[in-house]
Amino acid sequence: MSGRVSNLLARNGITTLADLLLCRRIDLAAFPLVGAGTLGEIAAALSDRGLALLPDHGSEFRPSLHDQLRVALEHRVVLIALIARIRAADTPEIRDDIDTTLARLGATL
Repeated sequence: MSGRVSNLLARNGITTLADLLLCRRIDLAAFPLVGAGTLGEIAAALSDRGLALLPDHGSEFRPSLHDQLRVALEHRVVLIALIARIRAADTPEIRDDIDTTLARLGATL
């Protein structure tokens, strides 16, 4: 996403991918300065990664805590897998940095 869209989302409290994945198009459209172009850019960026916003099932739809936890855990698994791929390909110094990060997450490879 462009810096403009990232900054706009951050100003509205959406600072992580997990935050964004818990939003609906209708939620984002309510933010100031978000129009069709911004929504299209967000949708395209998510689609490039095989992701999407929550469906607009009505104004009262909210994901359950179970759904929110599932999204968070799925992203943690993806992150750990990515770190494993990077770790296998890089220098000992980078592997040490990754091990430190994993330890902070309470994860191991």
